[in-house]
Amino acid sequence: MPDRDAPIAPTVDGFELPVTEVLTGRGAVFGKSGSGKSNTVTVILEELLERDLGCLVVDSDGEYFGLKESYEVVRAGDGDDCDVRVGPGDAEALARLALDESVPVVLDLSGYLDGDVVDALVEETLKHLFHLENERKQPFLVVLEEAHEYVPQSGRSDDLAETVIRVAKRGRKRGLGMLAVSQRPAAVDKDFITQCNWLVWHRLTWNNDVEVVRKHLDASYANRIESLDAGEAFVVGDWADGVHEVRFRRKETYDAGATPGFESTDPPELRPLPPGLLDGIGGDADPERSGAGTDPGSDTDAGTGTVTPETDDSGATTRTGGTRDADAGDTGRSGSRTTSERDDIVWEAGQLVTYLIRVGYRGSRTALRRLSATTARTTRRVGTATAAGLRSDDDRRVSTDPQVVVLLLLVALAIVVGVWLV
Repeated sequence: MPDRDAPIAPTVDGFELPVTEVLTGRGAVFGKSGSGKSNTVTVILEELLERDLGCLVVDSDGEYFGLKESYEVVRAGDGDDCDVRVGPGDAEALARLALDESVPVVLDLSGYLDGDVVDALVEETLKHLFHLENERKQPFLVVLEEAHEYVPQSGRSDDLAETVIRVAKRGRKRGLGMLAVSQRPAAVDKDFITQCNWLVWHRLTWNNDVEVVRKHLDASYANRIESLDAGEAFVVGDWADGVHEVRFRRKETYDAGATPGFESTDPPELRPLPPGLLDGIGGDADPERSGAGTDPGSDTDAGTGTVTPETDDSGATTRTGGTRDADAGDTGRSGSRTTSERDDIVWEAGQLVTYLIRVGYRGSRTALRRLSATTARTTRRVGTATAAGLRSDDDRRVSTDPQVVVLLLLVALAIVVGVWLV
């Protein structure tokens, strides 16, 4: 095993990165799709994993599980291919697994449909890492894919954004570093970029992104960045003088982020995890809220997929873990409530309105995707309730709920069209 303190060499031309700066500093890798951005991040991670150095990847699109071909990496998320299905309540266990057990974690967010669950999971995980590092003081790297979704230049100011900024600003003294990854540097908070002590610039073509290069490097590099080949990049760091033009090597592990083609490319055999490693993790996954498609009146045993209906004292079916508190009318991650189709429709309609506000305010790709998923879910619930013919005194309002939802859908369409026209 290489010396853990020795510089890592992820390039083909001998350029090295100091391992301590990578693990504990603030870095960023920028580049448009196909420029080699994700390959560069994976190569850096391979170098760290070769030395058993700690890291956690917030993986928006499920690109990094290929590391499991060569390393014992935990893929946590909400898909059948994940090693364990997790929710926000598992955040502390994941943080302790990564820090105390030195087990690399890929937090695969690609399987979740509910954006609020994703935000809560990422926020809680970062908070626990931050607080644990106050005592551990252990060099550790968090990789944040699609960083513009969490620390955008404009359009988002919430608890998650504040947590990311706090970890980025104050984590270094605790040993907690952050590597932001994005296709659009112009869409990332400029204050975050200016505080980075190392940056990698791959090919960029949008005018606004090129202007960011011009601001942080100079006109000569901005003029050349559009013509960089895949894997080529400009690198700057506090430890090195000037700008270095380098070419990163190809990753050695499976390319899970490659664009699908017509040829058959089955994933290789992935390394198994030691027995018992994930004991006690995975109790907070909620299949209905994350899109696993199980019976909404059942509870799923995370990691096994076993559906176990639960009942309250009156014999009515209840839902636990990541459910909505019937008394508070709020989204919670614990407790139980009696299932009601009327309440479900109203709650989904409320979520739809929330996402409409996000779309109108941010106009982001993620908000649109979440809006689409929520709209589809709401429509299915309306159809189910209507077909069931719920007409009891307690549920009399179900007959009018579909009309309300249809009106909301029309408002959704108008707002989305308006956003894109503007």
